[in-house]
Amino acid sequence: MKVVVVGAGIVGAAVAYESARAGAEVVLVDRSLPASGVTGDSVAWVGGPRGGDVPDGSTPLHRQVLQEYRRWEAEVPGVQVRWRGSLVWAEEAREHRHCQPEERLIDAAEAGRLEPHLTDPPARALHLMSDGAVDPVAVTQALVRAARTYGARLLTACPVTALRRSDGQVVGVETSTGFLPATTVVVTAGAQAPMLCAPLGFDLPVSPSLALLVRCTAPAGLVRTLVATPRLEVREAAAGRLLIAADHRGELDEQDLQRAGEEVLRRLSDTLDGGDDVLLDGVRLGARPMPVDGLPVIGPVPGVAGAYVAVMHSGVTLAPAVARLVAAEVVRRVHAPELEGVRPDRFQSTTVADSITGTLRSSPSSGSSTATGRSGPGSACPDRCRDEQRSANGEPRVPEDEAPVRLHGAHVLAQLGRVRGEQHLQRYTSQHQPDTDDRQEHGRRAAQAPGCSRSLRDRDDRDANHEEQRGAVEAKDDKAGWATCGQITTS
Repeated sequence: MKVVVVGAGIVGAAVAYESARAGAEVVLVDRSLPASGVTGDSVAWVGGPRGGDVPDGSTPLHRQVLQEYRRWEAEVPGVQVRWRGSLVWAEEAREHRHCQPEERLIDAAEAGRLEPHLTDPPARALHLMSDGAVDPVAVTQALVRAARTYGARLLTACPVTALRRSDGQVVGVETSTGFLPATTVVVTAGAQAPMLCAPLGFDLPVSPSLALLVRCTAPAGLVRTLVATPRLEVREAAAGRLLIAADHRGELDEQDLQRAGEEVLRRLSDTLDGGDDVLLDGVRLGARPMPVDGLPVIGPVPGVAGAYVAVMHSGVTLAPAVARLVAAEVVRRVHAPELEGVRPDRFQSTTVADSITGTLRSSPSSGSSTATGRSGPGSACPDRCRDEQRSANGEPRVPEDEAPVRLHGAHVLAQLGRVRGEQHLQRYTSQHQPDTDDRQEHGRRAAQAPGCSRSLRDRDDRDANHEEQRGAVEAKDDKAGWATCGQITTS
């Protein structure tokens, strides 16, 4: 069994580790270095589902997060979680009704004891005692080292330009340095995954969602837990070092990001006594891979043998649970029922089951999708049928089997992502109209998920400024916003 994993962020590194540990011959390939993309731009909040959360397709995965991270701590040298809990207030605390054993609704006095530097402790807050946080770069690097002890290979500075097909099956990847054969290719390339999946006839509805990560130097112990206020999320990454997540509000270049960072520090100073002593180290702009319905996309690519996709927001949170299940399906060929609510075929107008014939030993051959409740045939639609469907929709025909698709730069990706995101949202809404309430709830939960500071409630404001921002982007030098302080990361 040869497995090529495309993308060495935390999800890709985790899949490589779990697959190699399961006995596969693994190659992990990335256009840069491990964790050099959006993985490093995460607050890296680790936590399970909350008592007041509405269950969705990702709930079975979230339920395993804490247990799986403790497993990694025990078996992967270098993986360490700071189990300090989190403190959340505003809407989530007010709406919380059903506390789990590791959750407490607390008052201002207790909040002040947990975080003594708060200038105005909330009257009501949710204390999540079992939550933690990780250094996502250190964890990714530890997973790569562990994968290599099981024989995995790492190829860096090696962009994947296409998935090669032969007789309708993916047989490997084309890279800048040559062809890599594979029994299965697992695409964990984040916001770039749609461009690799498109030539396979699968329109993956994932678009870049921008967010800021502010790094600061601060007095040690200024923040003790992970604090999530209505205005910011902040945690101590190490003694004297803070990470703050903030919304992206149209920043385009280094000057914009510098001003945004200074505004975040003003909010921090209003929130914490001692905030005036915090110094700004830098601001990063990350492009998180955001599926159109907010849920992960994990499973075989519909209708194409040998191709598997694992793309999600909150990849840092879900990585250990997802990777173990992906390895079970890809390497051991054991169907993982925990993934049924997040399958890629939920985006098909007709559900496609068993899209990799023989890959999943226990996969059902027919029936309805648990993600959508819609029934469909148990075999993949032939290429000719898929081409006819695309032609009927006014879309270009899928290229021939071995035609490559070339990846674009981050600037083009961001522009493409905005257009594709709008198209996917319109298409998904029209195909899933009966599920509108659920979809809105999923989107709300995705926006408020651990590590996610950008609220989808800002979508209306974003859309109102869409044309103005696009014009501003096109008017600026292509290099603006992509250097050090303003680098956009997508893998």
